[in-house]
Amino acid sequence: MKKSIFILDICIFGLSITALLIAFFKNLSNVNFLIGAGLISLMGVAQTRMAVITNLSKDNPKVKTMRRMNRLTVILAVALYFVPLIDNDFIVNIPTSFIFVVTIMLFTGNVSTKLPLNKYMGLRLPWTTTDEKTWKIANRLLGYITFPLVFIMLILYFITEQSEWVLFIGLVIWVGIPTIYSFIKQKKTN
Repeated sequence: MKKSIFILDICIFGLSITALLIAFFKNLSNVNFLIGAGLISLMGVAQTRMAVITNLSKDNPKVKTMRRMNRLTVILAVALYFVPLIDNDFIVNIPTSFIFVVTIMLFTGNVSTKLPLNKYMGLRLPWTTTDEKTWKIANRLLGYITFPLVFIMLILYFITEQSEWVLFIGLVIWVGIPTIYSFIKQKKTN
């Protein structure tokens, strides 16, 4: 099992660098390429050092969850380099930005209920990173409201076709509800 995960990490890293090189030669500046290569390199280091970052054992399921989240982040970061190279509305007239944000929301919401207390992933607020109980409240609520909120956002998008406003209001609600609720809970306990 460990060897297959290592091979998967190498494949993702290699494909990411290849994709960045393709995007670079197609239509990107040197600065954008260096930023992308730097980000992917940092995420590769984080991938190998995830157990140290979280202060948990390598076999802990929470470390595996954080590694999955890191892999998706690398894949989405590389995919963002291809956005200028494709049409703005490439799937049933839905803007690319809407698809990316909804994908990030779905994956983050699904994973957030399983994340351990850390300073790198999840809903990181001053009151959630210092108290594990508040951390769990905030991230679980974030996970629980994600799927209904994305469903409502999709319905509103097709009714109003105002993707920018639907995204903005959806993101504010998605982050705002757990933020406010965890802040109130933390103030009551202190």
